Amino acid sequence: MSIDKRFALIDRDGDRRYPYIKGERGTGRHGFAIGRDRHGKAEYTTDLRRVIQAVVLEGLGVRARPEESIKGKNGNTVGLSQRAIESYWLAPEFFPLVAQAKFQPINRQEAKGHAEFAKAEAALVFLEALTADNYSAALDALVDKISTAQRAVLVGHASAGGRTLSMSDIAELGGYASYEAANTQYGELGRLFADYFDLDSLENATQAIATIAPPGADGQWRWKLRPQLVQAMLDLGLIEGKVDALGRGDAEREIDADPRTQGVPATTRQALINARIGQGGYRQRMLHIWGGKCAVSGCGLESVLIASHAKAWKDSSNDERLDEYNGLLLAASIDRLFDSGLIAFGDDGALLVGSKVSREDLAVIGLSGSARLRSIHPRHKPYLQEHRKKFGFDK
Repeated sequence: MSIDKRFALIDRDGDRRYPYIKGERGTGRHGFAIGRDRHGKAEYTTDLRRVIQAVVLEGLGVRARPEESIKGKNGNTVGLSQRAIESYWLAPEFFPLVAQAKFQPINRQEAKGHAEFAKAEAALVFLEALTADNYSAALDALVDKISTAQRAVLVGHASAGGRTLSMSDIAELGGYASYEAANTQYGELGRLFADYFDLDSLENATQAIATIAPPGADGQWRWKLRPQLVQAMLDLGLIEGKVDALGRGDAEREIDADPRTQGVPATTRQALINARIGQGGYRQRMLHIWGGKCAVSGCGLESVLIASHAKAWKDSSNDERLDEYNGLLLAASIDRLFDSGLIAFGDDGALLVGSKVSREDLAVIGLSGSARLRSIHPRHKPYLQEHRKKFGFDK
């Protein structure tokens, strides 16, 4: 049994109560006990961030006790405005987690007088002032330091609805074993950008590429990519406007200028526009084929699934462009590898890996040399053959 002094609930007498890790002999559960109710049920976690989120953002209670009673009888389940708890203290490293909270930790104002905190605040102001050109320069400079896997997950995040994902979403997208692992990997990516911009005072390195967003429907706090970074990725061609209105205007102009689409009915024109950006009926048919999950990883985050084409758009007839078997429904991190010709798939669905991608990079995003399509239809094969031919996999 142990307490964690990085988070304290403070009662009206000024005494601190600390969450503590405990175990239940009967159930074998272990960790901080969140939200114990009159039926004795609680959520157990060993992650203090989850405790802070539950208590500060969700209004739940946590099992806590004064430090001096750690060897005495059990503490109580307490929360803000519960059991005479009036405020809380938080280690500065967790300040970003409660940035949107109604109640702020008592030491936040106190910390503002410290030089270290002032530097952190100044760093955030600096980041807000950066432009897409600044992030483009950073991406160019870091091209040899950002791994293929990190780039693929970053692309997936940038392709998600609202450019916003929780760490659990990022873990699923990247194939990480846990959101803690995803948090570590994303922190390392953020550190690359922080170092490039010469920022060593951020409370969380991920802030160099994203900002804290309010919790989603599942209650988890989320990260939203900085818009300047998203625009830089668009400018550099790292992402495309496939998944939202960003690409619709370009798609309309491209299709209207294409001799093969001249004189087609208005309904066909609209279907082609939707297919070009991976939306509309084309996307819905692909979602149906693959059961709403990535064709390879089984990732079910619909907001990051890309409905693209295997046979290049410019080489396809209008019928081929609208054929839901001309392509694969892939998580954005995998789609970008496939779309760039860094990976391909055999007629049996087996993954084929290009020489520029290491097996280690694939492993980080949840792929292995034995990865394959979850299923394959005969109508997929001609298109996959065209893709392999284009990128030299059939030599």
